[in-house]
Amino acid sequence: MAINPPTESEKEQLAAMGAIITLFARIESGMEIAIAGFADIGMWTAIVMTSDTTYRQKRPILQTLSQQRTVPDARAEKFEKILDDVHERTKIRNLVAHATWTKGRRAGSVKPLTHSIRSGKPKTQGHRQNEKDYTASDFWDEATKLREVASRLQDFIAEAGFIDHIHRKMSEMSATISGLPGKPSSK
Repeated sequence: MAINPPTESEKEQLAAMGAIITLFARIESGMEIAIAGFADIGMWTAIVMTSDTTYRQKRPILQTLSQQRTVPDARAEKFEKILDDVHERTKIRNLVAHATWTKGRRAGSVKPLTHSIRSGKPKTQGHRQNEKDYTASDFWDEATKLREVASRLQDFIAEAGFIDHIHRKMSEMSATISGLPGKPSSK
């Protein structure tokens, strides 16, 4: 079966859906930076530790790390609010990333087709008439919400000093490596 080229409306939907995926990837990268900062470890170590983890696994790790006694309560509360706001956006991200899409009931809209079995109970979405559908504008609204959360996370990371922390850890690692025996001489 041939796939037809997308219409202009479909191109707009696809662009907005791509923005949702890209912004969520930025948020997950920020979560890894926050893990490094809260845990007082280097970025490389954080990446190795989280390389095979999903958002669903990173969130409780961050909740635990941000509640340490060494983290001021106000900072922990601010971070928890950001995590809650990220969590609110995961449903649309997961639909965009994993659903098959079909025509919605409104002009120029699509709705997700999904099938899952959790705890032995089948669940389907997208087969009934009045289910939620999305226009390009709806997807852009969701992308805007994700962009706002991603910006707040980025601001938090900067305010918490996590970027400086990562640079310091990289310098420490570099100094350790350069002091190892067998280092080539500069002569």
